[in-house]
Amino acid sequence: MEDSSASYGVISRYLHWLLALLIFAQFSLIFVFTWIAPEHGSEHHEHAHQSSGFHETAMMLHKSIGVLILLFGLILIVWRLTQPKPSLEMDPVWQRVLARLVHLVIYVIVIAQPLFGMLMLTSHGQSVPFFGLFSIPAFVSFGANVGETLGALHAFTGWWIVLAPVGIHIAGALYHHFVRKDDVLKRMWRGRPNTE
Repeated sequence: MEDSSASYGVISRYLHWLLALLIFAQFSLIFVFTWIAPEHGSEHHEHAHQSSGFHETAMMLHKSIGVLILLFGLILIVWRLTQPKPSLEMDPVWQRVLARLVHLVIYVIVIAQPLFGMLMLTSHGQSVPFFGLFSIPAFVSFGANVGETLGALHAFTGWWIVLAPVGIHIAGALYHHFVRKDDVLKRMWRGRPNTE
């Protein structure tokens, strides 16, 4: 269950891959409501109505998944702070520093990005939906102007600040697995290295 200097425990591994799946889902939804926008015009009224409904559903899912990312991100951060860090001693110092920095940036983003989105909504007096089951009421408002700024931050960090460290993280894992052929990716996938 717990982490060690040699491996990640089941809780860290499940939370890691759950967050990876949720982040992938978010970018898939961003693609959907960026490129499948509602159409306008009376000659396409029925198709526009269907597109608009699909767009609204994608937005609802995006907001709901954001709540899950914030929740599980907080749980993962608290859990990892109580656990030993698996060793990276075989790596050069610059790779160890980069790995720790990328992890830190990802953790900050996992918390900040959903909060920007939620505070953007509540600053406009909107609730935050959760898969149509219930809505989190507008618990705080900083005003419409601040809401616009938070929305801009949410959009900017979503594309540029998230993609860069996540891309480096994935590239690093693949480098270790296919080039270095070590156990870095294996211990996050199945726990203990060299079990075969």
